[in-house]
Amino acid sequence: MSSKILLINDNEPSDNIGCRITGKGLRHTINEKNNILHDQIYIDDLFRGERVTLLPRKNATKLVINRLLNRYAFDTFKNITKPKRIHNLQKEIYELAPENFDELTTLANLCISSEVLEDIQNSIRSADVVAINGEGAFSDKDVHARWMMFYAYLAKNYLNAKTILTNLSISIDNMGSGLKEMFLRVCPMLDKVICREPRSYEIYGNKISDNHHLAADAAFANYDTKNNLYIEKINQNGFIDVWHDEELPLEDPYICIGGNSVFTDRRSSGFPIDEYTELVNEIENLANIVLVPSKATDERRLRLVANKTKVPLVSVKNSPQTIQHIIGNSELYIGGRYHQAVLAIKMGRPVIGLSTKLNTKLEGLLEHSNIDTEIFDSYNVGSLAANIKSEAEYVVQNDINTQSSISRLQQLAKENIPDDI
Repeated sequence: MSSKILLINDNEPSDNIGCRITGKGLRHTINEKNNILHDQIYIDDLFRGERVTLLPRKNATKLVINRLLNRYAFDTFKNITKPKRIHNLQKEIYELAPENFDELTTLANLCISSEVLEDIQNSIRSADVVAINGEGAFSDKDVHARWMMFYAYLAKNYLNAKTILTNLSISIDNMGSGLKEMFLRVCPMLDKVICREPRSYEIYGNKISDNHHLAADAAFANYDTKNNLYIEKINQNGFIDVWHDEELPLEDPYICIGGNSVFTDRRSSGFPIDEYTELVNEIENLANIVLVPSKATDERRLRLVANKTKVPLVSVKNSPQTIQHIIGNSELYIGGRYHQAVLAIKMGRPVIGLSTKLNTKLEGLLEHSNIDTEIFDSYNVGSLAANIKSEAEYVVQNDINTQSSISRLQQLAKENIPDDI
């Protein structure tokens, strides 16, 4: 029997490659299992209308609260609206995203009693299942994660909808206290919490409850193989957006180097440009280099590295399919971006990860894929460049690949939309 599924997705319409490929994977699985995609809602669209950004000015807080009150027409929002200064820029953000469980409950009560977000409520009521794409949002104080918790709580606790949080990686130790409180209280209420890699699965089961299941990242659901004709097309002039307007070295051996999710500041000042330059110069002794950012912030940072090293950079303006084939045609992917590692693995290519002790999702992905390569500290890639080169040389010379894991991961990815929903 088919289920009507409301998919609450991450910010897929953005420049983020990972969001785009997981959204596609979830829709593919919904259709393949003969379910119906009843509606799709993007997290960015949900909260963008509840933010006001402006330059600091006298009485700014009062101005913004009045603006929000005029929009929603009730006074209680005064209690949960706080100014947020972001990234040391000369502007402030005011938002309604709940910061703890009390605020979450207050906002949910307001929604039910005052018919706020009535269209969302109607979508939830008319669906058989609400599926929320968790991704890797559950760290720090991520606004996406706070809204996910709100809509999960609203759907399950107030509207009695079958609700699953799926395709999830978590880092309990990395969560802000308010988000952690919401996560620990809301998730045990849900019908299923589905983790995309074993490290998160173990953390969730040990610390939270037993309603968890193990799948693989939703992007694995679409099986793709290397297409030589596509590679030839990519290398044609004008087909691909490449920084420096240079032809990519796709006919000779090359290694892809990606960005890193641990550098969260939108500016480039916190990014270790010299360290990454040192890494590129070291790895370039093995093969040509292609820089592959995962989102716009990555691209801004890696362009600085491209300018110093004169290696080509593939813009995020290109399609995920193009970027996937570029990574899939390489000898190896080195980087700290989870979904670029997914693209490499699903095309059979090995991965050397750049991460931190607190960020275990990349480690979990490599474990899930039976890749036994070393993971290096993201903050010290320059001083570790020679070690990374040695690991890369070993991987390439021994033809380490992920072909044996692809079919298993593809089947596990389909568990993000369980058969028994």
